[in-house]
Amino acid sequence: MESANKVQHLGHALKALQTEREDLIRLMRSFDDDALSQSPGEGVWSPLEVLRHIIISEEGSLKYVQKKLSFNPKLSRATFFTDLRYVILLGGIYSPFRFKAPAVVVPIPAEYDLESLVSQWQNVAKELQTYFRHIDPRWLDYEVYKHPLAGRLSLIQMVGFLKHHLLRHKKQIVSRLPSVH
Repeated sequence: MESANKVQHLGHALKALQTEREDLIRLMRSFDDDALSQSPGEGVWSPLEVLRHIIISEEGSLKYVQKKLSFNPKLSRATFFTDLRYVILLGGIYSPFRFKAPAVVVPIPAEYDLESLVSQWQNVAKELQTYFRHIDPRWLDYEVYKHPLAGRLSLIQMVGFLKHHLLRHKKQIVSRLPSVH
């Protein structure tokens, strides 16, 4: 794929991620913080804790890439095997099996409120958009991002992962919300 096409593809991926963010925010705003703070069981995250996890994951991914590209790193070009790791990762996201979140993205138990989390998430989203708007297109051909389980992925795959990660956790949030009759 040509560089211009990759830049366009990255733009589409970022827009799709933003659309999913907005959809989840809209959904969660139809509930009060008390409902969003309820855990369905011991050791199970509340909807607000799930949202915090999504934010931590996006923020950590961005910080990793920013740090990685802050010096002139020697990186491998994305290959068929990069694509294979990404497909396996997506398969894991949509499998019925649960995977324990890496400790670095586990939300610290605290009192969360939706609007504070939305504000944090909007800041992360804006920073992600700004960073990728100015990224050198040559980096789109390389394995820049390192997923904790899947290993090295391209930047477009990172954004795709963030979207699918959000969608998986959106299902969790929906299942943990009180029924509206």
